[in-house]
Amino acid sequence: MSNLPDISEKLGELEEELSRLKSAAEQIERAKDAATKTIESAERMSSLLSEVVEGNNELIKQGKGVFAEIQEVDFPKRLEKVDKSITAISV
Repeated sequence: MSNLPDISEKLGELEEELSRLKSAAEQIERAKDAATKTIESAERMSSLLSEVVEGNNELIKQGKGVFAEIQEVDFPKRLEKVDKSITAISV
């Protein structure tokens, strides 16, 4: 009968240890869920960043095209024509 208190004590210790393990397992599960959500968010942010970069590259390309068109304009000749037109109207 002296074994009965020992068994009861060991069962109590086992229950405490199982309770700690259960708590640890729950914390691990919460950490896993948080990590999964973090990864999903990072993937969405990466996708959005890729779209922004693509949009930025397209904007740069179009800006270069506009700049090239502006460089092709011969402003001195155009201004001279405007000046001659104004002078002709004034006379």
